[in-house]
Parts: sequence; structure tokens; C-alpha cells
Amino acid sequence: IDTGSASFGSAETDAEVPKPEWFGVAKFPKASFQSTAMKGLGGGKFEVMGQLSIKGAVSNVVVPVAITQVGANSTASGQFTIKRLDFKIGEGDWADTSMVANDVVVKFKLTVTGVAPL
Repeated sequence: IDTGSASFGSAETDAEVPKPEWFGVAKFPKASFQSTAMKGLGGGKFEVMGQLSIKGAVSNVVVPVAITQVGANSTASGQFTIKRLDFKIGEGDWADTSMVANDVVVKFKLTVTGVAPL
């Protein structure tokens, strides 16, 4: 995941995010998720367990994923919550959670290929 690609819909916020206090894009240009296990829940729903790495901090997470299929096209989508301070996002004065919440909802929608019919 290219950390410099983060966009929040505000030019002022988007200008702050690459700075060292937030994503530190110059030093940490990539974040990653490495799955370690997957559990089928039925109906195209899954739990994917793995390690999320942001700014050199690594945490185990469980990501709910829903897969929908239309013809040969598959879409994986979901959302999960992280604690931004666990990943050193918003350091210094920005660590005050009364100004910026510690809970951050991560939403994703991916087009994937090679998925057999569910």
C-alpha cells in the first residue's frame, strides 16, 4: 500500500498526511498487510487474519471481507478499525485523542481475479 496515496478530501489535510508526524512517507513509503489465515463464514463472507504494518509498527488484525461476483469479476470489500496510535500515526501534539480520534475505520474495495465461483 503506497502511503503517499492517502487522500482525505481536504487539501489542507492531504498536505499534512505525508509528514513525519503522520504517515512519514519519506521514511515509510509503504504499508502492508500479510495474511496468515482465512476462515470462510459462508455466503461469500470471510475473516482474514494477518499482520498489518504501518510506519514500522506491526499488529495482528482480523479483517472481515465480503466477496461479490458478477460473471468473471470478483470484488472484495470490507472495513475494520485500528488504533492509529498503535501505528505511530499522529505523533507529538497530534497524539491528543481529543483532537483526532484514536479509532480509525479502514475501508477497502478491491477488484480481484482468479477467484473460483463461490
